[in-house]
Amino acid sequence: YKQQLSLAVEREQSLERDKVQLELDWQRRCEGVERAQYQQAEDLIQGLTAARDQVAAKLQETERRLCDQEVVLKAVTRERDQALQALRTHGLLPEEEAQRPLRHQGEEINKSFLSSEIQRLKEQNTSLRNVIAQMRKEMEALSDQILPSAQLGGETSHINQPDPKAAADSAVPGYVLALEAEMQNLKHKFKTLEEQLDVLDPSKTSLSCACAQPSVLASTDTTGGAVPVDRASMGLALRRLGDRSHLLSFLVARLRQKVWPPSDARLCRSSN
Repeated sequence: YKQQLSLAVEREQSLERDKVQLELDWQRRCEGVERAQYQQAEDLIQGLTAARDQVAAKLQETERRLCDQEVVLKAVTRERDQALQALRTHGLLPEEEAQRPLRHQGEEINKSFLSSEIQRLKEQNTSLRNVIAQMRKEMEALSDQILPSAQLGGETSHINQPDPKAAADSAVPGYVLALEAEMQNLKHKFKTLEEQLDVLDPSKTSLSCACAQPSVLASTDTTGGAVPVDRASMGLALRRLGDRSHLLSFLVARLRQKVWPPSDARLCRSSN
């Protein structure tokens, strides 16, 4: 029993020593981490202080230059006023210049210092607004002149997919892409109506759209309405779709000429 008791006491003492050693190790480790953090904080404070001093020095230098420029500007303005006054006194200025006050002349000189870049941007903005307004007017006139033909091509409109070149060309404006998509849709409807017309009259499969339309109209006139109404309505819709497709092609060409430079238009035309 005494031997077991002595072993337990020794084990307890060993655990106490290990505990004290661990506490010392953790204390040293915490102190090392705190020293590192303090050092980082000191370095950061020193860096910020140095940057603040540099910025303050640059600000003082800028203010000094500004003051010097203001002094020079005041001196030049005073010399200009004195020279104008001397010329006005001796009668060497024209009558219009002599009647205008010095303050108005200074305002005109200040207005002449407007940036040419701002003027150029204003001109570009005005031209773009004019192009958009003209495009809107043309589209409104187009929608008023052409009857809706969605019922004839409603079954085939979902087959038409957008042109992949339009998605790749990110530099094209949105309304040009919309016109191109509408033109592709009309071409698809035009082709579908041609196929339907060829099915009704197989003898004309080799003829083009421009030849098929006059023949349909001429046959309706000569036979006194012997051609079925469906074929006549399809021919009329075919002609309307053709006219609308040509008009949209013309509008797209005009918008490309207005929006793009000639070099970009040639590149786009070659890529298409």
